[in-house]
Amino acid sequence: MSVGNSDLDHQHRRLIDTANMVRGLSGDEDAEIIQAALDEVVEYILHHLDFEEDLLAKNSYKGLIEHKKKHEFFRECVQTIYANKSIATSKMLSDTMDRLIDHIMNDDKEYICCL
Repeated sequence: MSVGNSDLDHQHRRLIDTANMVRGLSGDEDAEIIQAALDEVVEYILHHLDFEEDLLAKNSYKGLIEHKKKHEFFRECVQTIYANKSIATSKMLSDTMDRLIDHIMNDDKEYICCL
């Protein structure tokens, strides 16, 4: 799905690819592998959310406040997982990624008209 901005489309594709990689983790991987994946995922999600919000603000998106509230949910999720990364599981990460992909495929459609 395209949102009409090549940078966001690229980021969304990368997030979907990352979600697929996370889904491919069996849960039996070494804790170091899960933590490394977690580090990368958390950093990129937070970067993406900030980038998207900045772009929407620059384009005077009227639904920005509501969209930011939805993003706050993901920030809290990934920060909670990251804060507990010594006990984080691939399932926790996968569930968060699934919700994020759902957000991209549904909620992000709302701002297409503004980009």
